[in-house]
Amino acid sequence: MSASLQWLLIKDSSCYLTKSKKNGLVFSKEPNNLKNVNSFKYNGLIHRRTVNVSATKKGVAVTLKKIRSPRLHGSRLNRVDVNGQGRRVNRAVVHVLKPYRADLIRVARARASALLKSRSKHTRAIYKRVVPKLTKRLKKKSNTTTPAPAQ
Repeated sequence: MSASLQWLLIKDSSCYLTKSKKNGLVFSKEPNNLKNVNSFKYNGLIHRRTVNVSATKKGVAVTLKKIRSPRLHGSRLNRVDVNGQGRRVNRAVVHVLKPYRADLIRVARARASALLKSRSKHTRAIYKRVVPKLTKRLKKKSNTTTPAPAQ
């Protein structure tokens, strides 16, 4: 069955659909959907070639559906683990997806970057100007001391 015919059948009645109450947008929770949006391009059920990017302990895992084994569920996914940070992961995602599905490279890179960013520790230094404030207070106290009453 072609992908367009499958899309016509499941686009309005899939069990993975969720609707946003605020905007009225339709999202999808299906596996291998990079943007979690209910659209033909990102649907993970109907295409022969699908991509999924998920987080691992040391980096990101890129999962691809094998083209040759559509009915063998246990062996139809090929997982590529990419360890590292930032640019190295982005380069590896591009290298894996370019011959497979080049139209999803930008979205896969954005998802990998978001996963790495959410996993990293935020070590933003907070600098306080404690010393100058203390010296100013000490100077004000020494200048405003009242002299002893004269007798």
